[in-house]
Amino acid sequence: LDQGRVSYRHDSILKVIEGSLKDKINAITEPIPIHDTIMEVKFVKKGQRMRKEKEKKKKHVGLLDYANDWKMNVDTRKNQIHFPPHITTTSDRPDIVLYSES
Repeated sequence: LDQGRVSYRHDSILKVIEGSLKDKINAITEPIPIHDTIMEVKFVKKGQRMRKEKEKKKKHVGLLDYANDWKMNVDTRKNQIHFPPHITTTSDRPDIVLYSES
């Protein structure tokens, strides 16, 4: 334990989890580029009415989809964090804290 192998392995696993979470958070918070949106013009023949279309709701696949301002803190040997005090006060040091202000 004194050699730090356990801590190194633990930090390595946290880095993999952090990378996956960052990818998911970036996918959620990334704005859609204007050139990727297609503007569709619908023409209506004379004497006909335009049909109302239902808006498609975004399918929520997980808790991360309910906010777009996620913040993440990862506790490693090099970057020791504490639980955000505005959420709760504790002396615990969790490995990863993922939270949203909204």
